Amino acid sequence: MLLRDFLSSVTKAQLQGCFVYWFPGREILSVSERLVAELQEAMTDHARVRQRFDSLSKAQQGFVISLLVR
Repeated sequence: MLLRDFLSSVTKAQLQGCFVYWFPGREILSVSERLVAELQEAMTDHARVRQRFDSLSKAQQGFVISLLVR
């Protein structure tokens, strides 16, 4: 499943939850299509993904790594 397909399949509330995580302090968008576009851009930006990963605790990083290794 492609990222865009996944983001398009979840509810607006779930998209807004992701938006809060990826864009702390920004006003939450209300249009689903705009949320999908913003999140896709953020989630495919290597530097931004690395920044979010580095901000996780070691336990959380380990969990993510174990999921990716499978």
